[in-house]
Amino acid sequence: DSKISYEEKKGLISNCVYQELLDKGKFIKTENEYFYLISEQKKLVNLMNMDFVSLLNKSFGLVEGEYDFKYVQNDLKARCHSYGKETQVYRYAYYDKDNFRLYIDKFDGQVYKLDGDSIELMSNGTDGILFQYNKDCQPYEIDRSYGLERVKKQNIPEDYLTTLINFEQSILSCDEQRLLFRIWLYSIFFESIMPTKPLLLFTGVKGSGKTFAARIIGRLLFGNKFDVNPINDEKDFVANVCNSYLVAFDNADSKSNWLPDHLARISTGQTISKRKYYTTNDLEQFYPRCFLILTARTPKFKRDDVTERLIIFKLERLSDFISESILLDRIDSNRNALLTELFHILNDCINNLRENKDRAQEYNFRMADFASFGWKVSDNKEIFLNILEKITEEQSDFLLEDDPVLICISEWLGSNGNESKPIKAGELFHSLKNIAEENHMYFPCANVISLSTKLWHLKKELEKYFDFEILKKKGAANEYIFTGKQHIN
Repeated sequence: DSKISYEEKKGLISNCVYQELLDKGKFIKTENEYFYLISEQKKLVNLMNMDFVSLLNKSFGLVEGEYDFKYVQNDLKARCHSYGKETQVYRYAYYDKDNFRLYIDKFDGQVYKLDGDSIELMSNGTDGILFQYNKDCQPYEIDRSYGLERVKKQNIPEDYLTTLINFEQSILSCDEQRLLFRIWLYSIFFESIMPTKPLLLFTGVKGSGKTFAARIIGRLLFGNKFDVNPINDEKDFVANVCNSYLVAFDNADSKSNWLPDHLARISTGQTISKRKYYTTNDLEQFYPRCFLILTARTPKFKRDDVTERLIIFKLERLSDFISESILLDRIDSNRNALLTELFHILNDCINNLRENKDRAQEYNFRMADFASFGWKVSDNKEIFLNILEKITEEQSDFLLEDDPVLICISEWLGSNGNESKPIKAGELFHSLKNIAEENHMYFPCANVISLSTKLWHLKKELEKYFDFEILKKKGAANEYIFTGKQHIN
């Protein structure tokens, strides 16, 4: 009708699209996102993602980029905000700690439910558990006839994963690292009871298989479209961590001023606030709830609050090189069998969590949620507690490895009889800076205050190498006393 204005036509189109979508599904909203659930396929798609764009195009002929399309999409978002059912939406896995049930997305509109004894296949949305659709995740099949009487010595995930990772003996033995890796792998499925998460770091020389180690984990869980990501810029980083359940960043060796802050926020479950583009004061809130893997040869994100949240696996150079494509093909072709065994191990974890639900343990470990999970699911709890202590020691070594302040203090202590004598902060700063300049070293502290701050933050780690005392005098500058325990080369 030529008497109907263009704006009225857009409204009519949008209303028709909305009514037809209601006939075939329903709108779902969370605290900060909007979704549409396709009833027949049990597929939950984000209104702002390409899957919903494709749905509008196939069903209604709307083309992204045209003004009608944007109007309809925004109108549907507004209606979802006003009338959509508020529901919690999950990615990949959800653990119901009250009923000891683990739900894992099958990526095809179906979900596996584990209860410690059985594995049940159900539709997405059953029990009120909804998973967001991700077209990049590859469906899989669990052999549910494969009973709990399985021969555990034929531990398929062990054969195909941990033996492919070339762990290097460090403070943690190779066997301890393999055990720690397995517990971390199991923990991925229990995100709902781990608001704080450890950051996994594979580090080693070129040719040690760091990238491959990160890649095979995602390849097993999510299929052959999973890959590691470069750290290009902050915007890409935030987009990845906010839209992924597990994300791996490769070659995190370049210094980025923003990276340590984001790593700390992701590990502690904090939101990321960024100014909206093309606005002055409007902020966007991002809610990352992902597990993070990093690979690096010479990490530049060594900050105390980040380091104490790392699980560090050191890898040594491979002596025999097998084509990575061959190894990945083995993962792909055996994926169903691998996941079948892994899911039964997860049932064991559920039973251990049930049996230890009222037991508590104190830990001298910053990532208490992971420590609690690992302790409850471990068969040998003393071994796991010992591993936690070694992790803390590994973190201290990693933080101070090649640290110029540590090296300069060691050099300063080894000359002129400086041990066990008080020295004022200003004198210490100039002495250490001179040593750095004489040895053509970068000295990270620009002034006395920054040196004092660094020494305060690193006091616990420095005490591994020095008896270290800070003398605070009212109205006067701090004084320091160092007595060396071991020389740093």
